[in-house]
Amino acid sequence: GVPVSKRFAVPGGGNGVFWYSYDQSLVHTVMLSSEHNMTIGSSQYVWLENDLAKVNRSITPWLVVEMHRPMYNSELVNWLNPSETM
Repeated sequence: GVPVSKRFAVPGGGNGVFWYSYDQSLVHTVMLSSEHNMTIGSSQYVWLENDLAKVNRSITPWLVVEMHRPMYNSELVNWLNPSETM
């Protein structure tokens, strides 16, 4: 098969298809990976801090953050191991 990183075109400056950002009109959109480390000091966290510091709120006053999965949910089953409850 074709790796997902080769299948989809995404803006540069992030970590391929996992985290990136782009501007569209008055909106700065950030796509984050909920499947990678997001703790303080992680590469994704540092990238996000740097990305947000570059946003000119006079030009792009709206910020939208998206993730692949919700950070918190009411699922009681571990999707990596369905027989294990959380």
